[in-house]
Amino acid sequence: MAIQRYNEIFSRQLSKLTPPQFAALVKLLERGPVSQNEMGRQISVDAATTKGIVDRLEARGLVARTRCARDQRKINVALTGEGENLVKHKIPEAEAVALDTMSRLTQIERERLVELLAKL
Repeated sequence: MAIQRYNEIFSRQLSKLTPPQFAALVKLLERGPVSQNEMGRQISVDAATTKGIVDRLEARGLVARTRCARDQRKINVALTGEGENLVKHKIPEAEAVALDTMSRLTQIERERLVELLAKL
């Protein structure tokens, strides 16, 4: 139920991105260019889903893929300038989504929930 509430609020506020796409952009902003497989692990999605996420973000010009110079089998993903601008602009909106999702909780309940989620 909580994830459904979050997804509904997220899609209303950040209508042009899905939560996994946004997670990928944020991870790239935090870490810089990473391999496509590593990014998938970082956002907890399988390889096929990661490829689909990167395909869609690349089609929108938000990320770029390159082959690793040391290992041609490895595909690296990096934010484009447009992708970096977008994710920086959308972070406050995403934070508002999280707060809106937890709006029915008291401050103490919110803090406890964040603690419990961090343990997962």
